Amino acid sequence: MFTHIDMGEKIVTPRARILEPFGMMKEKLGAGFEIVGNVFLPRRDDTLIFFRARRVSDSVEQGLKFPRTLQNCGYLLISEIDDSLTRFPNIANVKYVDYIATCAVTCSTETLANELREFNPHVKIFKNHIATLAPEKNFEDKDEITIFFGAVNRSEEWGDIMPIINKFAKRYGKKLRFIVISDTKFFDALESQNKFFVTDKSTGMKEWVSYNVYMNEMYKADIALLPLKDNVFNRAKSDLKFIESGNAQVAVLASPTVYESVIKDGETGFIYRNPKEFQAKLKILIENKEKRIELSKAAYEYVKRERLLVNHIEERYNWFKEMYQKRDELYKDLYKRCERLKKD
Repeated sequence: MFTHIDMGEKIVTPRARILEPFGMMKEKLGAGFEIVGNVFLPRRDDTLIFFRARRVSDSVEQGLKFPRTLQNCGYLLISEIDDSLTRFPNIANVKYVDYIATCAVTCSTETLANELREFNPHVKIFKNHIATLAPEKNFEDKDEITIFFGAVNRSEEWGDIMPIINKFAKRYGKKLRFIVISDTKFFDALESQNKFFVTDKSTGMKEWVSYNVYMNEMYKADIALLPLKDNVFNRAKSDLKFIESGNAQVAVLASPTVYESVIKDGETGFIYRNPKEFQAKLKILIENKEKRIELSKAAYEYVKRERLLVNHIEERYNWFKEMYQKRDELYKDLYKRCERLKKD
């Protein structure tokens, strides 16, 4: 099997959704891949996949033409999306053609899958996983407790809890240390003399660090904050930040949106449903070292038991092979959907 990959976005999602899964399929199963952009290359294998991630056609006409061209070149066309379509108005502007005129779609959550099934019945969920398990921590006694917040595009999520965070920052003083990645607004709103905004010269961007820097900084922490407001866009998000936190062995305090489905409250992390609960549970995490460590270890064991990529890679590989074997049927369904789209 050989996959040509066209990535519409190359900073945030490729690692977990593309580079690690396809890299592991190559390493473990001999399935080659190449990042090619929106182009066609000569046949190199008897099973050819064209995998489009977050790519939007310029027009409905272009989107309708694309699968026919691919079929003639011997490819199966698969599309991938890891965020709610409501985030991308340009997708609606071209009548969702890239998710109608494709053989199948992959995504990371059931919520997003239900959204996609409005346009394509062939949707496959591949959860996000951890490619490399971090070493087990030695939970040494420290004078400081480090709270970690690292997220892109989440400045709307933490407004109601920031007064509580600042209250604790004042109460505990230098005992609390804060590490912040990406969110400059969070950092600026944080009223602490013991806060650090992490940058990474290798990325060339102040608000974006490499994954290694992100994980290394989180690994140093004791508590991770994962707030998400309850809205259509957030409900489609994956639980990636929780499994990354579990891998880093930090105790998580998270919103019920997304995380309630994976965190066992009080066992593998804490869930808060309002600012009052946030305050009570953050206080426990700061003052109760034993509970903090208990949650951290339990989350790590969950990741090790259920969310390592190596334990799921054959399922992904076998699905791609199965879809390729069904490509004639899938293209037939695709063209029926395209005919309906033309009539709309």
